[in-house]
Amino acid sequence: MGHNMIELYIGLFCIAFAVFSSFYLTAAWIRVCKFSGYMVKDANKIEKPLVPLSGGVAFIMSFTSAAIIYVFFKVFYLHSEINLIFLLALMLTAAMAGFVGFLDDFVIKKNVESIGLKKWQKPLLTLIFALPLAAVNSGMSTMIFPFFGPVQFGILYPIVLIPLAIMFTANSFNIMAGFNGLEGGMGLIILTTMGIILYTNNVLWLALISFIAAGSILSYLFFNWHPSRIFPGDSFTYSVGALIGAIAILGNMETILIILFAPYFLDFLLLIRHQWHGMRGIRGPPVMAFGVPDENNNLSMPHKYIYDICHLAMFIIGKFKKVKETDVVMFILGGEAILAATCIVLFI
Repeated sequence: MGHNMIELYIGLFCIAFAVFSSFYLTAAWIRVCKFSGYMVKDANKIEKPLVPLSGGVAFIMSFTSAAIIYVFFKVFYLHSEINLIFLLALMLTAAMAGFVGFLDDFVIKKNVESIGLKKWQKPLLTLIFALPLAAVNSGMSTMIFPFFGPVQFGILYPIVLIPLAIMFTANSFNIMAGFNGLEGGMGLIILTTMGIILYTNNVLWLALISFIAAGSILSYLFFNWHPSRIFPGDSFTYSVGALIGAIAILGNMETILIILFAPYFLDFLLLIRHQWHGMRGIRGPPVMAFGVPDENNNLSMPHKYIYDICHLAMFIIGKFKKVKETDVVMFILGGEAILAATCIVLFI
């Protein structure tokens, strides 16, 4: 039996471990949150039920445990340390992101909402996530741009571009949130797509890591789907966003990342629109990716204008029917699935 085939079987075992461990760890974390009162209101439902927070805790424990098992077999059974330093840097990036996200989740008003860190603190702290990847000089310092061709960045790649990339993926993945199943569904689609492309391009170790992370998200999504029994919190969105950025860097998948993150670019532009309206004197409440539920839990726009991709989904769906929370989620996930299919067709 070939070396790659053995590693594939080890990877499949680790993926299965990630699925089962994520299921039981998430269930356990839900019980802990209920016991300690670590819960917040679900804003998209008229009854405002209390839901446990920070599902990223279980995700990080599941993902890192499965990844460590993969490292164990790779070192002691396959006797291979190839790419090991990059793998450990990736795991450390995800773990650090999850920890900072948990700090953001932990500052809450009792049974109301997460207050979180200050706005200026988040971008600075997310730069720290990139330190492990920058320290091991991950990725390739030469990037190819349309019309310009290859550009060599040299030392600027690890000390400037990698931190900026991780900061963008972590923060943007965190911004587009607020609906049951949205964050987990997006993470599952993106990581599965990246895993498929990496596997078909013979980057087996990184493909397996992508699938391990997707397996952890799959079980978490069982609890997070509507009606959600746990919210992801920043511990989930930061860790998954940073993990996606790290995989893209290590796999030299910058172009694929740009395509898959198109909804997040759009979300950012809509948020800028809100800032522009504020400068012009059009005042309103801070942008939140929620709807306004009626007595039947049909959602309506929270603002007069569209300031978020979830608002855009509500606006479009509302032209044809009453808007339910699952409609918004499936609309956005459907668009992401189209982008994922496009990447698979173009890059395998």
